[in-house]
Amino acid sequence: MKKQILVFVLSLGFLALVAAGLFYLLTKQFLFEGPDKQGREVIYEVKPGQSLNSIARDLKDQGVLKNAEAFVLYGRVTRQIPNIKRGEYRFTTAMTPPQVMSVITSGFSIARALTIPEGYSVFEVADLLEKKGFASSVEVMSLSFDKSFIKKVLGVERTSLEGYLFPETYSFTKYMGAEKILSEMVRTFKENFDRIPKPFPFGWTDYQVITMASIIEKETGAPHERQIISSVFHNRLKKNMRLQTDPTIIYAKALKSGKIVIDIKKADLSWAHPYNTYTRAGLPPGPISNPGFDAIKAAVNPAITDFLFFVSQNDGTHVFSESYEKHAAAVKKFQQKRASRVGKSWRDLGKDK
Repeated sequence: MKKQILVFVLSLGFLALVAAGLFYLLTKQFLFEGPDKQGREVIYEVKPGQSLNSIARDLKDQGVLKNAEAFVLYGRVTRQIPNIKRGEYRFTTAMTPPQVMSVITSGFSIARALTIPEGYSVFEVADLLEKKGFASSVEVMSLSFDKSFIKKVLGVERTSLEGYLFPETYSFTKYMGAEKILSEMVRTFKENFDRIPKPFPFGWTDYQVITMASIIEKETGAPHERQIISSVFHNRLKKNMRLQTDPTIIYAKALKSGKIVIDIKKADLSWAHPYNTYTRAGLPPGPISNPGFDAIKAAVNPAITDFLFFVSQNDGTHVFSESYEKHAAAVKKFQQKRASRVGKSWRDLGKDK
């Protein structure tokens, strides 16, 4: 009897050792080794409400996991399933399952660069954010004209965030959300605007400076012209002349239609809209774009000139004139002669497509 008991105990011990060995091998293979030591990079997006089963299958198909079922079991045993967060994540095929689990429960999505060009309006910013997959255009536009949100991020009451979405290269995640993205743009604007010495010349307010800068930004892409363009507008204001700048008409039409369309007709010049500087004297009611730092500087530091007019040379630069006679001659040379502007003026953009 004792001999049988001894044999039984030894058998149990052997089986336990075998089980322990198998457990160690399986655990080592699953928990401490990735599928591929080379570490190929894999980008994967965990969508809102996605199950761990679905995630595990996808990651196995992409070579991040060896065994989808074992990974799901691991998630249950470690009680990590409730901690899984939506996001766009970066993995390598050398990662172990615990490392993979730590990534999808971190909530730290991949940060991607997004450049907001100087002079983009809120309409264009909204379209760009949607095109790049950061936020819906509808939500961005809604927030940009939401008075409570504007007051929250600006600290003052404004009709929109136009002028305050600073052009810069940002680092955003796909799931950051429109509110955080717009708040970051406004915060960056404040940091840069605070660098402009105060008090402002001409007795101008912050809003007047931003409005002037937004027009300057839209009128030229040539850095060396910004202060000269600024001088033209300041000179016209001093003489009680209307600014008569096309971008204000384009913006007025965008406020009506909900999108920027570069198409000005003769009838638009006499349109009695608050933003139409052909029919209204002084600055428009607010900014028409989001100016960069140099345009803001130019708004408060215009060049000293006698220029009152300018016309495009169709190469991104302009001809400046002190008199209407000289301006009319420049218009005739660069705009009225079709050969001088075909394929160069914004009126002809896209006609070759």
